[in-house]
Amino acid sequence: MTDDFNGGVQEGAGWHELSVADGRRQSTAVAYLHPAKRRPNLTVLTGALVRRLTFDGRRCTGVEYEWGGSVEQATADAEVIVCGGAVNSPQLLLLSGVGPVGHLREVGIDVVHHLPGVGENLHDHPLLGLVFEAQGAIAPGTANHGESSMSWRSDPSLPGPDMQFVFIHIPYHPPHLQAPPNGYTFGIVAVPQSRGWVRLASADPKAPPLINPNYFAEDDDVRRLLLGLRKARELNTATAFAEWGTREVLPGEHIQDEKGLRDFISRGTGTYFHGVPVVLGKLWSDIGCSQGKSRTRHGILGGG
Repeated sequence: MTDDFNGGVQEGAGWHELSVADGRRQSTAVAYLHPAKRRPNLTVLTGALVRRLTFDGRRCTGVEYEWGGSVEQATADAEVIVCGGAVNSPQLLLLSGVGPVGHLREVGIDVVHHLPGVGENLHDHPLLGLVFEAQGAIAPGTANHGESSMSWRSDPSLPGPDMQFVFIHIPYHPPHLQAPPNGYTFGIVAVPQSRGWVRLASADPKAPPLINPNYFAEDDDVRRLLLGLRKARELNTATAFAEWGTREVLPGEHIQDEKGLRDFISRGTGTYFHGVPVVLGKLWSDIGCSQGKSRTRHGILGGG
């Protein structure tokens, strides 16, 4: 058992820490933004589309955005923080002329700064569901469909866990697969070796970007999900599940050979919505985001 997945010992099984108040899950906006929205130094514009970052030479000065049918600009006195997530942060940088010069010229964007890493190294936890049907009733979660999990090392020599097993109170699988409604799932997750990319389809800020998560480009990711399937099947034989009279439905107990399991992995794996870009080994070498002389932190490229 572990009491805190974010603490000193991540390995083990335990309960998730959840942002829940009065039985309702709290979004970041509800928990943090709404209590601060009346502050005089905060302006929130919803329904606005950021078109690009603005530059004075090679120094970032603000953003250009579309709102209420007009194009506006906001300038920064101190710094500009890019926090559009794993997809929209690199998309915005590329639209602004920051990225690999070949790709920028390909879509007709003037180059502000050649930075090859922008849009590269996209990775996301692959999530595979091992689904069981239960004869008895499954008690719903008190605040979430997945309230407990286990962090596990696929290789004991690893310095820390590289896999996660999430217990989910419902059948959880991609929409093209089917399972009986009275079921539960072991969500099998691996820290991926595979890397994908985000690129522009055009110079139009309203055009959706091209996204290639590139799942299973590295066979090691598949190999560890195979290990995870075996481990999850073993977990399901625990006496705690015996009273439910469980029957494996995805992929099914009859699939035991590696070829069949690999086929199920290719069909049954989806996103965990934890996309992250490792974009910059060295932050923008010559690009600042302050209008003054000081050069502070240039941006936060986040995901997950």
